[in-house]
Amino acid sequence: MEREAFLNPKDVFDQVDIRPGMTVADFGCGAGFFSIELARRVGNDGKVWAFDVLVQALDSVRSAASLEGLQNIETRRVNLEKDGGSKLPDASVDFIILKDMLFQNKLKHVIIKEAHRILKQGGQMVVIEWMREAGVLGPHESLRIPKEDVKILLEETGFIVEKSVHPGGYHYGFLVRRI
Repeated sequence: MEREAFLNPKDVFDQVDIRPGMTVADFGCGAGFFSIELARRVGNDGKVWAFDVLVQALDSVRSAASLEGLQNIETRRVNLEKDGGSKLPDASVDFIILKDMLFQNKLKHVIIKEAHRILKQGGQMVVIEWMREAGVLGPHESLRIPKEDVKILLEETGFIVEKSVHPGGYHYGFLVRRI
């Protein structure tokens, strides 16, 4: 059986409620595929914070935003494995996307805690990670985090798992709400 599309930001965000005017954050934004789609959806009255530790990734986001004429994205080089790593105020964002980031970091609980800190009460976050059984694409199986372990980490940090998100054939995802 052929896998669904690899990972399409439009498909992911069609499953959640992102509205114009929202303030959103992309944890581990990489080249900005999700940041750009978020910027389109929140519009000129919204704001996208694109966070990454790699300068090259942030350069890519700025370049892609410029090509599309998007002026509502702000990039920031951060270490989200440190307390207060985003440098944003408490309860300052409406929505967070955290995609393929936990498997790369040792201090997963610190990253989730930072997301909880900056998310407004009732705000939502989508967490996407590689499936264990996804095959040859992606990181080595030993780095992939079981779905149940991510769910437990989120719940222990004060999130309620609202539903599963279907990001494509190689990933699993959760939509969670800050309580």
